[in-house]
Amino acid sequence: MTELKILGPAEMRNNQGQLEHSFLAGPKRLALLVYLLLHKPQGFHRRDSLLPLFWPEQDQKSARNSLSNMLYHIRKTLGTDVVENRGSEEISINPDLFWCDAVAFEKAINAQDYETAISLYRSDLLKGFHVQEAAVEFDQWLEQERKRFHNLALEKSRLLGEKAFDNRNYTEAVSWVKKASKLDPLSEKIHLLLIRFLYESGEPEAALKEYSAYSDLLNQEFGEEPGQELQSLYFFIKEREPSNPTVSSTEKLQQDPSSQASIAVMPFESIGFEKASSFTVAIHSDILTRLSQVSDLFVISRTSVQNYRSTSKLLPEIARELQVNWVLTGEVQEIGKQVKVSVRLVNAVQDRQVWAEIFQRELSAGAVFKIQSEITHNIIEALEMRLTSKEKKAIKHIPTEDLEAFRLHAHGKWNLDQRSEKAMRLAEGYFRSALARDPKYAQAWLGLADSLSLLHDYSYEKDGQKILPEAEKAAKEALHIDPGLAEAYASLGLLHTTRRDGNAAIYHLKKAVQIRPGYAEAHAWLCWIFLLTGNRPLGLEHAKKGVEWNPLSQEAVSNLSLALLTVREYETALSDAKRLWQLQPDFTTAPFEAGLALYHLGKYEEAIRLLKDLSVPWAGNGPLVTLMLSLHRVGKEAEAQNYIKIIKDDEFALGLLELIRGNKEQAWELFLQIQHWNYWEMLSIHHFYPDLLDIVREEERFTDILSVLDKNWGMKAGAESENGKEITGLARR
Repeated sequence: MTELKILGPAEMRNNQGQLEHSFLAGPKRLALLVYLLLHKPQGFHRRDSLLPLFWPEQDQKSARNSLSNMLYHIRKTLGTDVVENRGSEEISINPDLFWCDAVAFEKAINAQDYETAISLYRSDLLKGFHVQEAAVEFDQWLEQERKRFHNLALEKSRLLGEKAFDNRNYTEAVSWVKKASKLDPLSEKIHLLLIRFLYESGEPEAALKEYSAYSDLLNQEFGEEPGQELQSLYFFIKEREPSNPTVSSTEKLQQDPSSQASIAVMPFESIGFEKASSFTVAIHSDILTRLSQVSDLFVISRTSVQNYRSTSKLLPEIARELQVNWVLTGEVQEIGKQVKVSVRLVNAVQDRQVWAEIFQRELSAGAVFKIQSEITHNIIEALEMRLTSKEKKAIKHIPTEDLEAFRLHAHGKWNLDQRSEKAMRLAEGYFRSALARDPKYAQAWLGLADSLSLLHDYSYEKDGQKILPEAEKAAKEALHIDPGLAEAYASLGLLHTTRRDGNAAIYHLKKAVQIRPGYAEAHAWLCWIFLLTGNRPLGLEHAKKGVEWNPLSQEAVSNLSLALLTVREYETALSDAKRLWQLQPDFTTAPFEAGLALYHLGKYEEAIRLLKDLSVPWAGNGPLVTLMLSLHRVGKEAEAQNYIKIIKDDEFALGLLELIRGNKEQAWELFLQIQHWNYWEMLSIHHFYPDLLDIVREEERFTDILSVLDKNWGMKAGAESENGKEITGLARR
């Protein structure tokens, strides 16, 4: 669905996640849409009531024409059915046809789901928005709405804080009231709560600092001091603060020998510069990469932390979910010709800040990379870890001295992550532009290689001979510039996976995880290849590693569910499929894997309910054939027969149906006709449907099928790697 964010600066994205600049370019269009959406009482509005609000200076005919034009743009952007008519004079907006954060905010408030509501509130409604030539009444209405949403966010943040405090969850109470204090920085009532909660949570020093900051703000703004109640609380805390320093949270954590050094780097916030999103993401990603060079530090992958970009969850809760004991948060801001990066390292176990620093330097590539290197070093020092000479060199590495090349690479990386054809082609252009400025920029060569490989892998560019040779050349150029670049080996692994060159893919992906053991994506790709080629133990091993390093990645969790199915741990596989479904409700692989697990557990009716009308592009007829087999198992052969026309050209699906009817030889004839095995068929013939296929796998002639599979994927038992060592040994049973 199209997403409209208006709690803060306006932002609209289409169903592919791309910004809709054209609609927002006309402020009156947005104003009309928001008014129809939020004005109370909600429902239909007479056209005559809208004309004086938005076109007070026009005659009625001109104003009506302008209104019709605005409604046309709204329909064009959000769909023809979004504007509803009642007769010829009344109109309304159907909010169910697109998603709006303000509507979702109000629904959450009405449902008393205040945590969700607060997570949606970025800042004031349509912050900085103004419509010229609109009537004063519209400006007054908009200001009233801003105050209403603001007061709701403020009230519920305070309420959540008080509720948490009553439940003796002091850390959570502090977090909620801090949100409230940001919404109303001059409120003495809020600061009284915040300082009290900080003291009760065992942070008297932080409570005193908060009082001093608030006192300075009042003096600066009004020349006044805090009220008597707040002053009394301040002196009460000050008299009881111990003179001897307590043991720092860093020391406390490190006194526990069982504690593993593990960290999650939360997505950084962008403040005040053009295209800040991709620039900030690039800085965040680079810090993650540098930390990942430290072999003794467990670093959660970028994909998992991205899930917390707009969350209202507190840091201890996030840390528990990701199973880490440290969290880094930060902001990036451009000030004139300088860049400012603010970071905070938090002991997530105790929710205590142990280190914070602000880096402000000239806006140049060298300065940006130096900041990132210093941040990494400070984290390592705070954790009292030792670096090898190789790790020190990797952390200090400067990929490019050209700031514009860095920016172009950042935009390319951001677009590549979107995975749409348009975004991938934009990414390709950005990477080429970056290389035009700095031909020695290894990461830009790598971005170009991945763009070309993925364009082919996603079937946006079907002619592999046209682009894959250039992709390989680009990846090898990155490796030539930086021989220790794990991402370059992974890129070559992905390229060879696309080519179905299994041995080469495994060799390069193994090199990637050898250089960087926490390379979650490389583990996921290794898992996929091993499962496709029949190696269950290694498939499961890399699936578990992928989830360990990237616990919220849909790819990693999906691979783990598949790997568990291959080793016949069906209940656990079902549990992981359900978890995948929670992570990504619109990812159809999740119900498919759940349905597959249910089939193997003999729960055919439940499988049927999940698999009906389910489409999973990568799995071809997998969902349909599993549905048909389930229908056969419960005696609904006639219903299964209704789908036979769909699979009439699918030898593998037809072979399975022959097996369930007891016609083994007919099934063999069909299987032996297959010369090109697709993903789903390969997984199935190796691992699934043991009630049908085990009798096939036990026969000697099964080796004929295996030889075709190996040929399809370039797999040769005992094949040698580039350094002359054997890299595969297929374990199919």
